[in-house]
Amino acid sequence: MARAARTSRPSPRGRRAPAALPVVAAALLALSAAACGGSHPATSATASHPSSPSSAHPSAGASAEASPASSSAQLKVETAGGDAILLRERKPVSFTFTFVGAAPATWVWRVRNFYGKQMVTGRGKPGATQATISWDGKDPGGRPADPGLYIVEAGPRFSTHMTTVARVRLQPPVKAKVYRSLPKAGKKVALTFDDGGGATAWYWILRELRAGHAKGTFFPIGEYVGDYARKEAGLTLTDDMAIGSHTWSHKDLTRLSDADIRAQLQQAEDAWWTGFKASTVPYLRPPYGAYDDHVLKVAGEMGYSRIIMWDVDSGDWTNPGTDVIVRRVLGNVHDGSIIVMHTRGKTPKALPRIIEGLHKMGYQMVTVPELFKAAGVR
Repeated sequence: MARAARTSRPSPRGRRAPAALPVVAAALLALSAAACGGSHPATSATASHPSSPSSAHPSAGASAEASPASSSAQLKVETAGGDAILLRERKPVSFTFTFVGAAPATWVWRVRNFYGKQMVTGRGKPGATQATISWDGKDPGGRPADPGLYIVEAGPRFSTHMTTVARVRLQPPVKAKVYRSLPKAGKKVALTFDDGGGATAWYWILRELRAGHAKGTFFPIGEYVGDYARKEAGLTLTDDMAIGSHTWSHKDLTRLSDADIRAQLQQAEDAWWTGFKASTVPYLRPPYGAYDDHVLKVAGEMGYSRIIMWDVDSGDWTNPGTDVIVRRVLGNVHDGSIIVMHTRGKTPKALPRIIEGLHKMGYQMVTVPELFKAAGVR
């Protein structure tokens, strides 16, 4: 039975866009029979940027039109029957939508994951007033796509602003694998932050990351995301940071039943989806670093293929002082390290020195998804 060493920490409480289209297009979304794996209640489509996780944020109302100030696409999308699909198994999925009036002369569509990796792209037929976007659930290499959130977008060719047509939450059962570091990533490391219990600390950590030109990955407890740390959770997405699950209420998963483990993971995932149309899948960090074969099995059944542990522990949760935190990180880091810290205590004060030190050592601080990409892990 695999099990991580348990810590003693107590449970916390391109190119310039073309001129604006002379037409306003409307899309009526129809899901093909192949996509009948389940759907989320209807939500509104939003104007989105192809490389920003924050593009998944919803806006109120049945439709959303890109503002002339923020996008020259001027593509209006109205959804019918919901714009989100939850797939518990890999199935081909199609979306049919209709342009009202005249279609754009040249337009394109694409499917990308939550962090910007493009899965498939296509070009619409010039002058066509109706179009169907199809995706077979595979990555560019023809392999089954990893679990996660996928964004379906359409817009004028060469535009940097695309309109979200739909979102696909791909969460098939998979085998969960534990990662402590990714040495093949070279001179890249991942700064990760757990808990989210200190909203003020979380806010300042984001500021220090921005100031230091560094990226981070956040594993907050789900109940904080939907409560008093909602602002910080939103800023995390806006700043193009990455997110993962740390369960709903920080319980030791090895002591729970299958049903309770599922509840812990689902509630945390729901907090991100309901609040931000974001997803933690496929990244999970179990509370206390505690897991066993039983936990891995249930997590895998819910699409969590990557269990993110660490190889550098700052020990910041014990409040050892800024100097100690900095020394523990800089003294133990190596290529592909995953560094664990927390959104609390002295961490915001220690972070500028950690970032500066890592830069001097030649390291680039990237998100966990970027670390996997650099290491060639799919």
